[in-house]
Formats: sequence, C-alpha cells, structure tokens
Amino acid sequence: MQRALAYFAAFTITGFLFAGTLLLAAVVLGSSSPGTGGASPTPATQPTGPLGTIEVHAFDLGFDPKAVAVSAPGEYAVTFVNDGGVLHDLTFADGTVLSAEAGKQASGTVTIPEAGLAFICSVPGHADSGMQGSVTVDAAHGSHDPAASASASPSMTAQQMLEHDAARTGAFPAETQGKGNVVLEPTILDDGTKRWELTASVFQWETEPGVFVEAWGYNGMVPGPQLRAEVGDHVQIVLHNELPAPTTIHSHGLVVPNDMDGVPVINQPAVMPGE
Repeated sequence: MQRALAYFAAFTITGFLFAGTLLLAAVVLGSSSPGTGGASPTPATQPTGPLGTIEVHAFDLGFDPKAVAVSAPGEYAVTFVNDGGVLHDLTFADGTVLSAEAGKQASGTVTIPEAGLAFICSVPGHADSGMQGSVTVDAAHGSHDPAASASASPSMTAQQMLEHDAARTGAFPAETQGKGNVVLEPTILDDGTKRWELTASVFQWETEPGVFVEAWGYNGMVPGPQLRAEVGDHVQIVLHNELPAPTTIHSHGLVVPNDMDGVPVINQPAVMPGE
C-alpha cells in the first residue's frame, strides 16, 4: 500500500511539473508573437544623405538665383558656380563657405533650418553691392511639382499689372537726399590745364524716399559728377581711392596714353586703397 501511494505521488508531481513547463512555454511564446503587445519589430533604417541639391551661380556682382526655396529643413548638397570675372564665395550664415575663382565651381553641403538661411559673398564690398540671398523652407515652392508651384503663386490680371506699374512709375521723380550728375568745376593750373579731383568711396545712397543702399561711386554721388571740357583742352584727373578695394579709371571715347588707360595688370597699376 505504501509503495502504491509513493508511485501515485511521484506520478502526480511529475504531471504537475510537465503541465507547468507547457504553461511557461506558452506564456513565453505568446509574449514574443507579433501583434500581442510584446517586443516591437526592428524599426526601418532611416534614409541618410542630402535631401536635394541647391545650385547657385555668381556673377559680377550678384547671385542667380538669390532667392532659393527648399521643400523641407535638413542637409542639402550645394553646387556653387562662379560665372563672374573675379573670385567670389558663397558664405552661409551658419559659417559654411564655398569659394571659387572666376570660371570655376565648388561643392559641399549645408544644413538648412526651419527658419531658412541667408548667404552672401564675403569678399569685401561684394555683399554691399548686391551679392546677398537666402534659402527659405517652403513646401509648395520647394517642390518640383509644377502644379504645386503654380497653385501657390500669386497672379495679377493685365489691368492690375497696368495699375501697379502706373502707381510705381508715378512715384518718381521723388525727393531724395543727394544729387547725381552734378557738374564739377575744374581747378585751372598756371599752364591752362583743367584739373579735376575724383574720390572713389563707399557712401549711403537714397534710391527712393526712406530707402538707403550702400553705393560705390565718385565724390559721394550717383551718377558721378560731370567733367566738362572743350576740344583741345589739356586735362588732368587725380583719383583718390577711399574704397576697400583696388580701382582705376577707364575712359571711354578719350584718347589717352596707354599707361593711363585704366586696365590693371595689362597697362596700368591699380590704385590701392588710401593711394
């Protein structure tokens, strides 16, 4: 009898252990099955690399285009092409710089934030002369879908264009500070030579009431002064360079000695700043 009870107890315990093992396996397998709220599947690999390409051309003195739109913030490949005749660069406000000699190009990457990013040419005087631009984030205009761009672009009727142009043209001539094309009287030297002094400098030019730009010109005016002489006069022009860059004067329609023709390197040294 005792032996029978021992066999029964052993069999019962073994059965419970076997059942417990099956239950544990079911729980483990169930928790790892898809769709049961267990471990999440491995996330898909996110795409890497630039979102697109920005191409900007430089000329003397400007950018084309100067207003660039991209569809989303992020990293973009940049191609900078210098179509101008001198060194230019593309300097973004975040410090990214691409530089290229005349006729050359450079490439790199830039990260455009949600708020956009401005760019200039950092060569002294170039930004103030118009070499400025910006990249903006605009989902519609940054898209290459012509329909999306067309639907987001404002339009004017022919009559509205006519009225807009008439109103703009009618605002001029306007009263602004400074005068241009003013006759500059010469100093008459002892031998009868007419002598004019021209100063090339950077100054503020009011292009329309309340709107000022930085101008490079002669004697603080745009257009520069008139120099009036008669046929047969002997004239002398003295140039003072107060610009931050070398300069010369090249005369059109006048017969001058070759070493005064105003072409740096080829036939005349440039007048350096302060000279």
